Amino acid sequence: HQAMDSGRPVILAGWHGRSYMVISSLIPYADASKFSVLMPDDWRGGSLAILARKLGAKPFPMNLFGDSTLGMGRRLVKMVRNIVAGGSTFIAPDGPDGPAYVVKPGISYIARKANAIIVPLGGYCRHVYGVNRWDNYALPYPFSRISIHVGEPFTIPPDHDDLSSMDEQITDILHRVTAQAEANYYVHRPSWRRD
Repeated sequence: HQAMDSGRPVILAGWHGRSYMVISSLIPYADASKFSVLMPDDWRGGSLAILARKLGAKPFPMNLFGDSTLGMGRRLVKMVRNIVAGGSTFIAPDGPDGPAYVVKPGISYIARKANAIIVPLGGYCRHVYGVNRWDNYALPYPFSRISIHVGEPFTIPPDHDDLSSMDEQITDILHRVTAQAEANYYVHRPSWRRD
């Protein structure tokens, strides 16, 4: 809540394979209408756009495959402007095609340009259906308990030029919050439930 109440734009960041459990778990605690969800501008984005709209968020399709055209640049500028205007977003920085658990260039640049606060999120659920693909996408079974860990919010200084080192730091932070979510799942297990 501290980041949301700061008046600055917020970028929620979590691994691609855990994005469903993280986003769906946070909806009750945030005004989803103020969030956009970055997604690929292809056939996958269509189904993600439906999910985003169902949750009350705004889908933001974008070509995420290294397109260096002017159109791509305009979409990136539009996204930064959208974030600056208070339209915070969720970004899975290892998407859309991996490698899994490695931050790609982009989130640091967007956060720096938008003067946004990055809130790292980790998620874990023991009872999931793992989709057999690059990120082993985890879909929790109905009524499963989910553990979410929200890391310490941080910013990227506007004069910080070494964004690749920042991407490495974000990778480390996301590994830590995900590991903490898993640890919390087992440490804080309800006494009424054995799993």
